[in-house]
Amino acid sequence: MKLRRKVALITGGTEGIGFATAKLFLKEGATVVISSRSKEKGAKALRRLRRIGKVQFVQGDVARAADARRMVEQTVREFGRLDILFNNAGVYLQRFAENMTEEEWDWLIDTNLKGTFLVSKYAIPQMKRQGGGVIINNSSDAGLVGNRECPAYCASKGAITVMTKAMALDYAKMNIRVN
Repeated sequence: MKLRRKVALITGGTEGIGFATAKLFLKEGATVVISSRSKEKGAKALRRLRRIGKVQFVQGDVARAADARRMVEQTVREFGRLDILFNNAGVYLQRFAENMTEEEWDWLIDTNLKGTFLVSKYAIPQMKRQGGGVIINNSSDAGLVGNRECPAYCASKGAITVMTKAMALDYAKMNIRVN
């Protein structure tokens, strides 16, 4: 029960790494809020996760400021605090650069990078008010060494890695750990 009395918000928490993390956090005693763009995926994940612990769902797109803000505000309104933010929402697209449209580039960068920024932006003031917290940003080895046929994905994950380092330096003195 390492996370007892902790409240966690997990973006992209309805499947994959986010869902597995939600299960683990619940087993460790956390109260968890998961988010996704899909209401259907949210309902399905809630049915499974409620067997383990206290969990809520908030629908929204991390790439939209109003949705990112609402995810944080709803978590705090419902549970009074936000101790852990796991910026996990992300998308992947395999394309050579010359075959990628500007819309595809924007969609991937907005979801992966801008979404990580936006949810963090709205979580940080709450964490400062309560005396600290933890922000976990999901990146990839593709952001360190690159992979074939996915320049936008690699760019987004590389940017997340460096943004995380910069935020860790900025917020450590405020007892907010960014990893």
